[in-house]
Amino acid sequence: MSFVVGDTTVTSHWRRIQCNYGTPGVPIGKGPFEPVLMMADLVDYSCAQAMRWWFVALAEYFNKPVDTRIVEHSIAWSCNSEPARTLDEVTSEQVMFPYRSKQDKAQP
Repeated sequence: MSFVVGDTTVTSHWRRIQCNYGTPGVPIGKGPFEPVLMMADLVDYSCAQAMRWWFVALAEYFNKPVDTRIVEHSIAWSCNSEPARTLDEVTSEQVMFPYRSKQDKAQP
């Protein structure tokens, strides 16, 4: 048995609630971790609670009671770099004589 509440199809399996963020919708927090949460497509606890109760109220309106849960997530963040290519090489002579032209170099 399945039915639709808002933008989410409810089945016997747990699934993520689809919800609009911002105006109109559930406001997004302004804490220091919000940019990271947004990149991971997650929300903070208070926002998750708001989404949950909005969803429950909407389901009850359509006489379709639902069970909900909030799932805690861990975010692993890493950053690394690798050399890609050389963009501009400077020789030791260019450092010692930066204003010397190519013609000056050719002359003894």
